[in-house]
Amino acid sequence: MTAAPVNPYDRLQVRWGQGTEMNALEAALWRASANPGFRAASVVVEVLDTVPDWQRLVDGHRFGLARIPRLRQRVVDDPLRIGPPAWCDTRVDLAHHVRRVALRPGSSVQDALEVAADLHMTVFDPDRPLWQGVLVEGLADGKAVYLLKVHHALADGAGIIELFDLVHSDRREPTSGKPLLPDTAHDDRWPLGLSVQHAARLAARAPLAAAKLAFGGATAVSRPARTVGGVRTTATAVDRLVSGAPGRPSTLLRGRGAARQFRFLELATADLRAAADRHGASLGDVFLAGALGGVARYAADRGEQLGDIPVAVPTGVHLAGATMNRLARARIAGPAGVLDPTERIRVAGLRAREVWEAPPVDLLRATAAVLSRAPTPLLERIAGGFTRACDLQCFTFRGLDREAYVAGAKVESMAVFGPTAGAAVTMTITSHGERCGIGLTSDSAAVTDPDGLRDATADAFDELLTAHR
Repeated sequence: MTAAPVNPYDRLQVRWGQGTEMNALEAALWRASANPGFRAASVVVEVLDTVPDWQRLVDGHRFGLARIPRLRQRVVDDPLRIGPPAWCDTRVDLAHHVRRVALRPGSSVQDALEVAADLHMTVFDPDRPLWQGVLVEGLADGKAVYLLKVHHALADGAGIIELFDLVHSDRREPTSGKPLLPDTAHDDRWPLGLSVQHAARLAARAPLAAAKLAFGGATAVSRPARTVGGVRTTATAVDRLVSGAPGRPSTLLRGRGAARQFRFLELATADLRAAADRHGASLGDVFLAGALGGVARYAADRGEQLGDIPVAVPTGVHLAGATMNRLARARIAGPAGVLDPTERIRVAGLRAREVWEAPPVDLLRATAAVLSRAPTPLLERIAGGFTRACDLQCFTFRGLDREAYVAGAKVESMAVFGPTAGAAVTMTITSHGERCGIGLTSDSAAVTDPDGLRDATADAFDELLTAHR
């Protein structure tokens, strides 16, 4: 008997973004992002070798919606915070979520990044799913740029890369057999109705606890000062555990505002790996040392000599209950003042591995639920307080390890532009084939010359990649 042909999409048994309610970490990110300075969203930027077919691109988004239910869900929050926000099905208007921008002919990638930065600063419509896609046309040599903005309540940077792996084709030609978008019904739940639902569910399990929690939720809304003490105690404990000795912040980079600036660097993956091998380090160690060198050069060019500075880096353990938001963060004293590149790689790698191997997991697990129920103004202070004292955040992402296409256009390079979340600068590195894209997101109040920061960072990496060659 001849076996039935295998649909190439049957392999995508998607578990991406499961569950009908947010976990505690997602809820905290969602509620804290009401503050413009703490908007928890990333923009992934892909440079394409040609302009993709528009209708195929729109159809590709329909395919993504068909495969991944979370992309067609909106958020309904519980105003009393008895329980977490819920993911509710809704009908998706692709005309709102997918659009294109035509730049003047011969524009640069940096011109497209201006569009990306504006997209990053645009507030999500809470009545719609938490993502937006933009095709930017008009680049030199017939190229284009695709942008995807995703809220971190939906996924972190690594989760967004997984999303791209699920929906990007492995060929330039159209593919048949794609699933059709189901006719999704609109879930018309409303906020107070969700509070009632949470209270009823809790009452069925523990009536006394339900009454206390309902009263506590109402108090948090009407008199938030009453909840400050307990949550602040929790926040203080978290801060003591993760702060350690984070170094001395730069005076040059102390400004904070709501505007963001994007800059992009591209390096050869082989050069980065060769440098890591020469120094007996990881690619992540080299990236962290290069990022620190860039910030140090930028400050030195403007009259400030840096020593150890506070840097936020990921720890190595997934938070309990997290789905597409998995990595906790901790602060280290980043050796920006170490001038010798070899020594800077060694020290930066050593300090990062200390928090990677011994992360502050237990307390973060225990407090995420408490922090997610804090009044919004207090939650903003707590969430932003962790990184507001940081000059730099650094994250490493493994990009797609295969050729990828967007509606017939090949992805040449990609970068993730993460939120600053209170820090002066966020730098990420994303590998894609033979290239690594470095995304620099800076707070315009902290970094007044983003081109200067990009150039200083490029010089720092040149030094690292040529040291002891």
